[in-house]
Amino acid sequence: MPEYGVRDKRGDFEPLISEDLFYRVQAILSGRVPSTAPGKRAHPDFSLRGFVRCESCGRGLTGSWSKGRNEYYAYYHCRPGCRAVNVTKAKLEGLFADELALLQPTPGYMRLLKESVLQIWKARKAAVRDEVANAERAAKAIQDKLDRLDEAFLFERSIDIETYDRHAEKLREELTLVRIRTGLQLLASD
Repeated sequence: MPEYGVRDKRGDFEPLISEDLFYRVQAILSGRVPSTAPGKRAHPDFSLRGFVRCESCGRGLTGSWSKGRNEYYAYYHCRPGCRAVNVTKAKLEGLFADELALLQPTPGYMRLLKESVLQIWKARKAAVRDEVANAERAAKAIQDKLDRLDEAFLFERSIDIETYDRHAEKLREELTLVRIRTGLQLLASD
């Protein structure tokens, strides 16, 4: 740290960073401790860097440009200490593209996949339709109970207001829950 003729004195303010962090950064900046920051991994010129491994040592290949007589040439190569692999960028990326082409699904596989997905989708839609129909039947049954409760209270006067309120609230809550489930099931089927 540069000396400016100022004594080391703590300020009477809240520090922006902790003292520990300050000294750790100073150690990294002075070279006493190596930085733990990750290196630049994704270089746009070498998209396979680190992805393709050296068959000799198993480490990820790196890439660099080499200057020829008149222009620069791109190469993938193993890291220092091995150097078992040194291949042009065009060749390695071409081989990689060829491998990817082999991984393309066949038309027969895609047809089977489509049939399977459609079959599962149709079964799911049928199940949702059944669930919705059941929920609608349940909603109708609850509504019928509410109607009978109204009749018992309003016309027959066979129940008191407290009983009516208690049962009506419970039935309306059940009806709301059934309608919510029905709405969610309809949304899921779309």
